[in-house]
Formats: sequence, C-alpha cells, structure tokens
Amino acid sequence: GTAQWEQSEAACGRMLAKDSIDVEALLLLGLSVAARGQTQRAAAILDRVARERPNDSHPCGDLPALLPRFSRAQIAAQYRACLTLAPEDLRLRQAFAGFLQQDGNPEAALALLREGLVLHPRSAPAQHAMGLALAELDRNAEAIWHFRQATALDPGQAPSWANLGL
Repeated sequence: GTAQWEQSEAACGRMLAKDSIDVEALLLLGLSVAARGQTQRAAAILDRVARERPNDSHPCGDLPALLPRFSRAQIAAQYRACLTLAPEDLRLRQAFAGFLQQDGNPEAALALLREGLVLHPRSAPAQHAMGLALAELDRNAEAIWHFRQATALDPGQAPSWANLGL
C-alpha cells in the first residue's frame, strides 16, 4: 500500500543523502514516487536514472512488472510524463511502444516509433523497432523496408537479419 511506498521513499532518501548519485537508490525512489501517483515528480527522477544509465533499458520499462496493481492508464501516463522530458530518448519510445502493443494499441505504438525515426532516421534500433511494429500489423512490405534499413545501417545485428528473413 501507500505506507510501503512511503517507507521505500524515505529509505531511498537516506541512501541518497550519503551518495547523491546512487543510481539504484534513484531508480527505487522514482518507482516509489510513481507508485504513489506523483507522475511528474517520478518522471524527473526516472529521466535522471535513464541519463545515468545510457546503455541500459529505460527505467519506465520496469513499471508494469513492479507496479502490477497500477492501471494501464496510470502506467501510460507515467510513460507520457517521461516522454515529455526526454522526447529524443529512443529507449523510452521503444519501451512505451512495446507497452502500447501489449495493451492492444498498435497504432499508437506505431506513431511513437514513427516520431522516433523522424528524430533519429539513421538509428538501426529505431528502424528495427518500426519493422517489428509493422510486422505485428501484418504490414509486411513496409516492415521489410525498415528491416532492410536496419541491416544497412548496422549489418552486424542478427535480429534485423532474422526478422528480414521471416
């Protein structure tokens, strides 16, 4: 319940008082704040975690598993708040698109990925994600085009080649 998340937030505060860049404490703090419904405050913290860990997946990707009692609308609202702070973050866009696809909203996922491609047209992961989203919708000719873009931009990525083959 709320008391548990308040205790978690207090414990994170104590850890961060000793080490202000304890990324794990920041992550737990961000998730605790999100769990209490403080979407904007959580977005700022989760955005900081994402910037501290540029090679990891975006921390919003942890929300559905860690907050199973959250409504899908609450999780989507947290994603949107984070996206407002970091519209250029492809990891965030891809995590949010995956969430939307699982939630039965593939067109919204496609729109998010399309915006990401406008920002990063030479990103092999962005091209690959777009291909996957299109393939989910049985738009195979378009999916193939994006998988070809992904393999041209980064020939060493086996998943793009595998999906192109499929």
